[in-house]
Formats: sequence, structure tokens, C-alpha cells
Amino acid sequence: MKLFAEISPSNTVIKVALADDSETEASIQAIEKTSNIWKETSQALTVNRAGIGFTYVSENNIFYPPQPYPSWTLNETTWEWDAPTPKPEDVGYELWQWDEATQTWVDVGYQPPE
Repeated sequence: MKLFAEISPSNTVIKVALADDSETEASIQAIEKTSNIWKETSQALTVNRAGIGFTYVSENNIFYPPQPYPSWTLNETTWEWDAPTPKPEDVGYELWQWDEATQTWVDVGYQPPE
């Protein structure tokens, strides 16, 4: 099976479709009856597997996810979003969550399974 992403004129993924291995970008475009571009997507082909709302960068043939917080910046090497400060290292059962208001990581706690 292959996964294809429909890309809007603004380079945003608007649909993701699972297809048979015999399908191509052109055949999916014809099946879906759309003039939008379709790209095959997988971590091996496009760094990140595309999802709805992802952005496509044709020059690099990559997809990256939506920005999770306004303060985070896109790392154009990994194509992931970086927080202003690195996430603390886990030393036990922490569950870290970003707090945009304080620009810090907060341990929201985690109860390990018994």
C-alpha cells in the first residue's frame, strides 16, 4: 500500500489517501478528479509522512507538521518544530508539557502502570 497527499495551491495538505502499490501520483490525481498536485508520502521518501494540515516544500520534497506553538521555530534540517528551550531529560516518569504563557516545560506528572 502507498500513501498519497493532496496539496492545495498554498502547499497545505488537504487530503491523504491510501492506495494500491500500482497507483502513481498521476493516477491518484485522475481518480480523485482534482487539479491539485498529489505526492506519494512516507518517512523514507519525504522525511515526515504527510498529514492533513502539513506543509509541503517542493524544493526539498518534504512535509512538516503545523506549528504547535507561536514561540516554536522550524528546524530546516530535521523539519521539526523546536521549542525556545530544550525539553528536560526524563529521569523517571515525567510527562512534560510546553507552557506557552511562561515559555517553560512543566512536569504534568505521570503515574506508572502497576
